[in-house]
Amino acid sequence: MRTRFLSSSAATAIVALSIAPLAPPFEARIATLTAPDIELAAAPIGAIPAAFLRNQLTFCSLICPFIVQGAVTVPIGVAEAPAVFLQSLLQSRNLAGSLGAAASAVTIPADAAAEGIIGNDLNLVLPKAQNTLEVAVVQLMNVLSGQTTPGAGRDTILQALNQPPGMPTVPVGAHGLLQVAAVEAINVTSAVAFQAFETVLLGVVQSANATATTLASTHDVRAAVMAGMDSARTTLNTARTQVTTAINTAITNIRAAAGQPVSAASKPAAAKQSVSAAVKTQRQVGHSDKAGTGVAHRNSGVHSLHRGRHAG
Repeated sequence: MRTRFLSSSAATAIVALSIAPLAPPFEARIATLTAPDIELAAAPIGAIPAAFLRNQLTFCSLICPFIVQGAVTVPIGVAEAPAVFLQSLLQSRNLAGSLGAAASAVTIPADAAAEGIIGNDLNLVLPKAQNTLEVAVVQLMNVLSGQTTPGAGRDTILQALNQPPGMPTVPVGAHGLLQVAAVEAINVTSAVAFQAFETVLLGVVQSANATATTLASTHDVRAAVMAGMDSARTTLNTARTQVTTAINTAITNIRAAAGQPVSAASKPAAAKQSVSAAVKTQRQVGHSDKAGTGVAHRNSGVHSLHRGRHAG
């Protein structure tokens, strides 16, 4: 609007100057119109708490049904375990297999509930929550340093809050050593306190289920113990990879933000680690296809979940 107004005003002035000699002089005042800059209204302050509460309801809808499922099915399994033991003992005449059948009556529903709770948390809830926190920290630092306005910062945070669960779509936008260090501190803390911890917690249930179901199907105590140990080993490797990957990524990004070159020795190691992780995942998928297991894997830079359940 301002451009059109200036163009029309210039054209009017040129026409007036061209016809001035043909007309008697006169005094005229042309009113000056100003077109203020049009700026989109920032999101109201109350929009962020409302979006936060809405997110909590969304997160609960993803996790709470499995909590209820576990609260119902696990006690039922505990109550049914003695009857399952007696029935299996009468049919198979094998004490070890009967014990495995009784234990699997509890571990199978526990495993299903744990996978729903922890799997959705690691793959859907945590990525969005972590991204939103990082975006909020960066925007707060931008506002305090005068790099953006409070309204623009609220808009960006609101975008992060309104994105769907799962893989983040709103970039964190960290720049400078201080912001990168703050974001990477969040990433490492999340890898240790949430990703690795929840992966190990899920692994405990999966290992118990692998032992019980293998014992129930094979009646072989040694095979059952090996199945549980294999599941536990996979879980520990996954948790260790989550932590080391977060730490290595943090070191690389902080060095880059500080202007320090990344050592050449660390690059091949990182590449080797990525290849090894890919090969390991490939082997796990192949093993799961043979043994009837499921593997779910999501890697968004900081988030991954491996499931290695052995069912006989």
